[in-house]
Amino acid sequence: MSTVRRKARYLDSAGSPAEVITTLLKEIKMQKLLSIVIAAMFAAVSVSAFAASHAGAAKDDKKMEKKEAAMEKKMEKKEAAMEKKMEKKEDKKEDKKK
Repeated sequence: MSTVRRKARYLDSAGSPAEVITTLLKEIKMQKLLSIVIAAMFAAVSVSAFAASHAGAAKDDKKMEKKEAAMEKKMEKKEAAMEKKMEKKEDKKEDKKK
């Protein structure tokens, strides 16, 4: 229902114009209060999420270092295996030439 219709209902239902004005003022105050409460809740949730993301960053750095070290070890193993394969291929080629 639109606000104009609601206000018209207040005018019809209320006995005196003073009651209507008080009711409308209470409604406006309540709307402001509600919007402030919602904004405060949003700010609190945003700040806590932001703080939590930075608190986990230190842990993530350590995990990333461990992962990088593990990846380096794997790459070294792969390189060593590739070198062995290349040596075997070269040995076979030399054997064929002889």
